Amino acid sequence: MRYRYILLDFDGTLADSFACFLRVFNQLAEQFAFRPLDAAQLATMRGASAREVVAHTGLPLWKIPRVMAEGRRLMGVEAGSIRLFDGIAPVLERLAEEGVQLAIVSSNSETSIRRILGPLSGHMRHFACGASLYGKAARLRKAARACGAGPNSEVLCVGDEIRDAEAAAEAGFAFAPVMWGYTAPEGFDRVPQVARLARPEDLLTLVLGEGKSVSA
Repeated sequence: MRYRYILLDFDGTLADSFACFLRVFNQLAEQFAFRPLDAAQLATMRGASAREVVAHTGLPLWKIPRVMAEGRRLMGVEAGSIRLFDGIAPVLERLAEEGVQLAIVSSNSETSIRRILGPLSGHMRHFACGASLYGKAARLRKAARACGAGPNSEVLCVGDEIRDAEAAAEAGFAFAPVMWGYTAPEGFDRVPQVARLARPEDLLTLVLGEGKSVSA
């Protein structure tokens, strides 16, 4: 087994919540007076980092904590309409059966995430939720410790945003981006990674060695 500890992002990685996120984002833009995202801008923004998105929208740094707190609340309101991506549930179940320690590290709230995961929540060793926009590395380290990972343990972070890759690198962990989430595949060309996951089953290949090899 190559990785015994897997730290998972949630929105865009496990949950198909982009449409909900975009509605909430533009509602927040109106409420807090920064630029919304329209369909014409999405292609460009899907290759941008969190800092670049913030700069593009003109969101002042001092507003970010309030915006994210309100965003978590609004996402919670819509949690009942959000579903996991196809194929995610059996992959999580298989990893848990093999004794892989799983944790969620997300900006979303634990209440919303547990609601969407349902019984799969029981497979999670730890939830590190409510991460700030630029404070995810500390949450990753905390989650790894909570799962029992030592300083030299093989920890894998999985996410769909450039900031996930940046946080993993800052924490000193390996990173594998998913190709079905927010960031366009070419957006990951500039970040360190061990493999790209084109489908959920590729995580089993990377961790357990099952099936065909994934792209590096």
